[in-house]
Amino acid sequence: MTLANAQPHKVYTVIRTDGEMAIRLAELGFAEGSTVIVTGVSPTKGAVLTLLRGRTVALRASVAASVSVRE
Repeated sequence: MTLANAQPHKVYTVIRTDGEMAIRLAELGFAEGSTVIVTGVSPTKGAVLTLLRGRTVALRASVAASVSVRE
């Protein structure tokens, strides 16, 4: 499962990040083992809002699709 298709208001653990944004995602805190909560999805499903380490981080849906998570 990826953050792009994760259910809002559930807690997930990051398994891995893929693609050309992997380094930037790790810098933002999306590292293996990190806990993340999906707080919302834009009405057009173009963005995913997450809560990570006490910060709200918005990701484009295409970037969120590169973050693999598990419940």
